[in-house]
Amino acid sequence: MKKLALLIIIMLCALCSLHAQTTLPQDVANEFGNLLVYHNNRICPLQTLARDYTIKLTGKTFYKDFTAEQVFSGWFFYYDEWRNEPMIKIKGKDAQQTLNIKGKYASFNDFYSPQGYKLIGTRGKNFSAADEKYNLIIMNLTGSLLKIFPHKDPQTFNSDDNYEQIKWFALNDNLPTDMSQAEQLFIHKSMTLVAEYVANAEYTEAIDLIRKIRKYQDSQLGTLAPSKAHITAERIYNHLNFNRPLAIALMLIGILLFVITLIKAQTPQWAWIILTLTAIYLLFSISLRGYIAGHFPLSNGFETMQFLALIVALLPFINLLRKNTHTPSLLIPNCTLISGIALMVATMSELNPRITLLMPVLQSPLLSIHVMMIMISYALFALITLNAIVNLIKKDPNSQLPTLTFALFFLTAGIFIGAIWANVSWGRYWGWDPKEVWALITMLIYSLPLHRISLKIFQNTRFLNWYYIFAFLSVIITYFGVNFILGGLLSYA
Repeated sequence: MKKLALLIIIMLCALCSLHAQTTLPQDVANEFGNLLVYHNNRICPLQTLARDYTIKLTGKTFYKDFTAEQVFSGWFFYYDEWRNEPMIKIKGKDAQQTLNIKGKYASFNDFYSPQGYKLIGTRGKNFSAADEKYNLIIMNLTGSLLKIFPHKDPQTFNSDDNYEQIKWFALNDNLPTDMSQAEQLFIHKSMTLVAEYVANAEYTEAIDLIRKIRKYQDSQLGTLAPSKAHITAERIYNHLNFNRPLAIALMLIGILLFVITLIKAQTPQWAWIILTLTAIYLLFSISLRGYIAGHFPLSNGFETMQFLALIVALLPFINLLRKNTHTPSLLIPNCTLISGIALMVATMSELNPRITLLMPVLQSPLLSIHVMMIMISYALFALITLNAIVNLIKKDPNSQLPTLTFALFFLTAGIFIGAIWANVSWGRYWGWDPKEVWALITMLIYSLPLHRISLKIFQNTRFLNWYYIFAFLSVIITYFGVNFILGGLLSYA
């Protein structure tokens, strides 16, 4: 027994030693993540680059018990240990068969055979995605991803600080001839020296040199360096990975609340707590993202669907502000379910898309107001649709006309403000873009039930509820169909 215990201890020590050699210790990795890097056309902490890198390779923000910084630095400093690790997520049976892997995950070595690189000559979406991940690793190994050395040209730099006057270099880039030899030597040799310290497990020296690189960054950036508050906010945001679990939880809770409410004819009080916590989390997440990006986060599908989830979660509380009204029994189950669905749609393509700077045409407060109005209307239309389904099941005569009036108001106002923004940005109010056309079609479709005196068929509540259900297809086409099928100038939002 003693020999067996001794053998187990020796094996555990060997495993711990192997683990220590495969990536940086947590404190060193955190210091590495504190470096600034020019990534995705903006200055951000290297932690953000590491997070994007890890999500791209694995589909998650971490790998096993390693943080994103440890994964990124592991590939950079310990390539020999990571190249055999089956962590690269490969989509599609065709790509998986070409790489000759079992399951969804490949190692870096799986991309090669005795004949060379396996993906040469392949075509298709899955092959392109796999090749992109391979090249991302190559860029990490060569250091070209690490644009961590800003350089301020004293001849062109002036008091009007801007990004164009700062050039960012990776450790292997060709440097300007007018750069001092001391600075060139620092850029080309500093990370090599860090790697030597890491290889010799001299982590204190490695941390000291990483901090010197950080000081060099601040000296070159000057007022362009992000504030400590900005860096802290981004590091906090990078740890907010709860959208998908929250989406699943809200959908399950929404279904449960439907059953409870239909049986007991009232919604349990704890449902308010769920929506309150959901709204607080979404408001915090959206606010952080907006602070980091420097603009209201409504510039892509992820951001607009997350905002939609927030609006829906707030609807029951907004309803309480209305005088002489009570909360409809199914309002909270409806809002819980729709908020969960919106969050799930937001995370379908990617867990959390990169934060980007807005192109000049999008840098207008009118755009944010326009998108907010449209998304509020979509939230109300979704609520109307779900109510219509329940009405048909319960044979409830409720027509939801007051809600329709509010929804149509926000949609019309959104279209009107969007036209003003289009005139400011492109010099025309209306260009018959697919997004504009389908927004107009949606407005016309939902305006018909308001004319129930003239169009008497809408006085039939069963027909009206079926109409609401099919009318929501126009919302789906306007938001998803235009973005992913029809395209156009406005297909980004």
